[in-house]
Amino acid sequence: MIDKGDGSEPIAIVGLGGVLPGAATLDDFWRVVEGGVDTASEPPPDRWCLALDQAYSADQAQSDRVHSRRACFVRDFTPDLEGIDLPSTLVESLDPMAHLALHAGRQAWHDAVTDPVDPTRVGVMLGNIVLPTGSASAMADWIVGRRFERELFRAAGVPTPPETREPVAAINRWVAGLPAAMLAKGLGLGGDRFCIDAACASSLFAVELAIDALRQGRLDAVLAGGVSRPDSLYTQMGFSQLLAVSPTGRCSPFDHKSDGLVVGEGAGILVLKRLSDAREHGDRIRAVIRSVGLSNDVEGSLLAPSREGQLRAMHGAYRAAGWSPTQVDLVECHATGTPVGDSVEFASLKALWTEEKYEPGQSVIGSAKSNTGHLLTGAGAVGLLKTVLAMENRVLPPTANFEEPGAKIDLGGSPFRVLAEAEPWESPSDHPRRAAVSGFGFGGTNAHVLLEEPTEPTRGRSAVSVLEPLQAYSRKTDTPNTKTNSLDPVAPEGATVAIVGMGARVGPWKNLAEVADRLLGRGEDHRPRPKENHWGLPDSPLGWFIEELEIPIGRFKIPPREVEEALPQQMLMLQVAQQAIAAADLSDVDRLRTGVFVGVELDLNTTNYHLRWALRSRAAAWAERLGRRAAGEEFNQWVDALCDSLTPSLNANRTIGGLGSIAASRIAREFGLGGPSYVISSEETSGVSALQAASRALLQGRIDCAVVGAVDLAGDVRSLISLESTGGFGYRDHAPSRETPIVPSDGAVAFVLKRTGDVERDGGQMYAVVRSIGTAGGESYPARSDSMNAGASNTNSSLGEAIRRSCVEAGLEPEDVPYAAVQGGGSPLEDRAERSAISGAFGRDAVLGGAKDRIGNTGAAAGLLSVLGATLALHEHVLPLGTGARAQAAPWVRDRIEGPRRIGISTVSRGGSFSHVILEEYEAKPAATSPSAEAGAQGRPSPSDGLSLGEGLFVVEGAQNEDLVQGLRELIESANGERPPNARPEAAGGIHDLAEEWWKSHPGQPEAPLGIALIARNTDELSDLAQSAADQLERGNDPSDQSAGRIFFSQDPLGPKGGLAFIYPGSGSQYPGMGRELCLQWPEILRAQDRGNESLSSQLRAAEIWRSESKIRDARTVILSQVALGTVTTDLMAGFGVCPDAVVGYSLGETAGLFSVGAWHERDEMLRRVTDS
Repeated sequence: MIDKGDGSEPIAIVGLGGVLPGAATLDDFWRVVEGGVDTASEPPPDRWCLALDQAYSADQAQSDRVHSRRACFVRDFTPDLEGIDLPSTLVESLDPMAHLALHAGRQAWHDAVTDPVDPTRVGVMLGNIVLPTGSASAMADWIVGRRFERELFRAAGVPTPPETREPVAAINRWVAGLPAAMLAKGLGLGGDRFCIDAACASSLFAVELAIDALRQGRLDAVLAGGVSRPDSLYTQMGFSQLLAVSPTGRCSPFDHKSDGLVVGEGAGILVLKRLSDAREHGDRIRAVIRSVGLSNDVEGSLLAPSREGQLRAMHGAYRAAGWSPTQVDLVECHATGTPVGDSVEFASLKALWTEEKYEPGQSVIGSAKSNTGHLLTGAGAVGLLKTVLAMENRVLPPTANFEEPGAKIDLGGSPFRVLAEAEPWESPSDHPRRAAVSGFGFGGTNAHVLLEEPTEPTRGRSAVSVLEPLQAYSRKTDTPNTKTNSLDPVAPEGATVAIVGMGARVGPWKNLAEVADRLLGRGEDHRPRPKENHWGLPDSPLGWFIEELEIPIGRFKIPPREVEEALPQQMLMLQVAQQAIAAADLSDVDRLRTGVFVGVELDLNTTNYHLRWALRSRAAAWAERLGRRAAGEEFNQWVDALCDSLTPSLNANRTIGGLGSIAASRIAREFGLGGPSYVISSEETSGVSALQAASRALLQGRIDCAVVGAVDLAGDVRSLISLESTGGFGYRDHAPSRETPIVPSDGAVAFVLKRTGDVERDGGQMYAVVRSIGTAGGESYPARSDSMNAGASNTNSSLGEAIRRSCVEAGLEPEDVPYAAVQGGGSPLEDRAERSAISGAFGRDAVLGGAKDRIGNTGAAAGLLSVLGATLALHEHVLPLGTGARAQAAPWVRDRIEGPRRIGISTVSRGGSFSHVILEEYEAKPAATSPSAEAGAQGRPSPSDGLSLGEGLFVVEGAQNEDLVQGLRELIESANGERPPNARPEAAGGIHDLAEEWWKSHPGQPEAPLGIALIARNTDELSDLAQSAADQLERGNDPSDQSAGRIFFSQDPLGPKGGLAFIYPGSGSQYPGMGRELCLQWPEILRAQDRGNESLSSQLRAAEIWRSESKIRDARTVILSQVALGTVTTDLMAGFGVCPDAVVGYSLGETAGLFSVGAWHERDEMLRRVTDS
């Protein structure tokens, strides 16, 4: 998982591809750039659902209006898909956004030398904005808009107009990761495939992730860059509401007449290789990337750029490259044409350069946005394409629309100049031509890339030194694609990251404690409920939904109105991240070196605004059909009322609140985190992709801490209908089971990660260690039934490869991972294929149920919630067994001699991303034991061991009932005076500590005739139990009758009349599941016994007694399990301070009794002798 070389091998750009406004080819694009051409124009006919005159208004106070008539469009585009291996029907159904990515990606791939490259080791990493595409908007209109229209005319008793809309292919629902998935599938590539949204810096962030994968030896080539083709009316409307769009429709960076940005669209993709590999392959090396600097702003608003954040990114890039800023001849700036943004960026550049000596005007600054408009997530890729072409043509390009600098752009005496005409680019005498490309995004994302022209090529092997995988690696069964590649990375021992904080909310389970109980097969079982807001469609879907969020005023540093108008997805992610951060305690963390990585999918509520605009486009025709006036004030009021009945209008807060990247930026800004922060999308594996990106950044040392999350409101009816039509689950299903598809749910999860070594040094809780993450690409979730078999076969093969890579990377054999959790997608064939791949790698007995069985399908959060379930299983030593109504939990007992507990988690996305995560429990180095701990060393705790139980035993004694009532009142006061956090009570040891204090302050009264005992899990429960007991005693009732086994009382107790004996029965009393609930209730007993026994699981025969429903007949199992469980029960009593006056054993019970009271110690030796006999 870490860099195998020196981490600094240059990266070669060996392929270019692009389609941009006014430029169907890269030659066209260079002519646009060199000629200083501005490609902005009015929209093509039918591009917007509203006519231009209807959409445009110079009045900025009007809703549903744009304030500029111009943008930069890709016109008359026909994709060249020769060599793209996708069904023609699929390609035709895809949104134009995917066509742009396919065209540019194919062009770049064919520009490179690809024959020597293993396609299974080629990745696709693209910037892509998480906003509605034209197809996603049309889907909302088809599903919701049609219903609204039918209801409107039905209510009026008028026939509905003839239908003019056409259905949209359901695959276009998955907007966020679609371009990368389709490009990887089309080219047959098997490496990582995902899209990221770091706002306007996305393409450059994607390039950095690609460089990381190449330098680490995980991939041999990557298609990296960006695409941006959202619904053009949405972006024009949104930037108009932010008052950022240019009213004149001309982008004029650094110019005195700059008045705002102009939105563009298109795609730019580059093929990257290690420089030494590119030379060996004989590639045409277009340019060489030396370094990338990334950061996130920690000051100002989400929209205001920050010099401090920009400078951190730039300093990081120059430091990594070993360059001086004065060695750069050309800076391709972010410069969007907004006066404030351009002036801040110019000030940042001046501050950077004035740290060293320079010649006035020695470096040219400019921006391709003056030519093609602002491509948002594709902007950085455009900047790279422009810069590479400028190097190759040895021309310093002009900036279109530049006449003279703006008031705050003081070029005089500065190191910079802006060109109005192209100039020759002379080669410096002491180094190659060098350039920088900047990308600064809303939300505070910052990136700075340094590149130079290639020097004379030399052939040679890669400088990335990769350790050979373990030669002993093998499979239990033949699984496709199991060969070990010499470039599979193997993480050295100790090179891991740890999960140090967690938070979650899913449907009705409102916090980590409730989600944890559900995932581990316990806790409240909520029935799926009908969705409240389902747009009036028939058959309200059933699921585990979050219908509303409660955000207390002042909880976050966000104005109340902004909280109210942000999409719930953002606020849910912020809430859950706060849980994880609070649990982890970042007080000693350098927050400027902490990043945020969040898996997301498009929140389909962003398409609601299109419904308003589509309604306005039809309103006049509707009015005429309904016999109403189709113009005038009354008509306008009627249309406004119809629009408002659908959804509120898009305003500034809702624009920011609907941007996918802001889900990460809000967390970064709220908690002052200055490391890389962005969202990542690969459908159901989105959260695991975020986990992988964060882990890599930590292990490379680029950051010191990471917040990782995933969120999806997957219960949107539009999403459920899409799932139903693509082989997923049906949205009318009532309950999860193996025979019926999995129910949908809304949810979010968050982790805080640190390097394991840092936590060992600084101290802190580690819930689990991430040993490795293996990924592969392939086919999954076919859309038609006639392709299901092929899809299932590919699932088996691709997931098998991801599993293989994870084992090799961790340096483990498959048998070292005893359990693996399945994801379960709802398709029977896919589920069988997934289980087949896991059982083929780890064995049939290793397969566990998945998180989806217990909490439903949470879409983009599904994979990371599976990781949460596995983390909890490791931390709490609990195995979640079974599925659906048969789900239960069992203690996870191990043989310590075999090493730490480990678990694998598979995740599969419908976009063909396969991931396998291996988690391991953290085991601290054993501390030296004291003589007083001798009993504990033998695996049986004594009362003096300080064994912290998850429940507390409280006793009140007295001469009469009134004395007990008085003591219970004191106990209530004690409980209310100490309230540990409402997380998991055992985590803080709060209830056990309180019980010890109670025992010390209320010593036993041997002569007291009466006593009452209470067992409580936390202080709230203790207070309630004590209150109930006091009330019942005052009424003369027995308080134990209604206590669910938590209050124990007798008016005529036996205790004072005699001694206490423990009876240990013989064989014949055994039964399946014996001891399971006892050990789950008090897991500390098994933890203590684990420390004193090398082979506790073999002694207990846990698999036989807890994972089987058949009768226990094997004699060895009967002997070993009864002895072990006898010691468990005795140790529990000792933990409560209860010791017998006598021990009575019958037959086998004699052995159990002798071991239980410590007369015999060598249980591991007994195991050996029983096994060998």
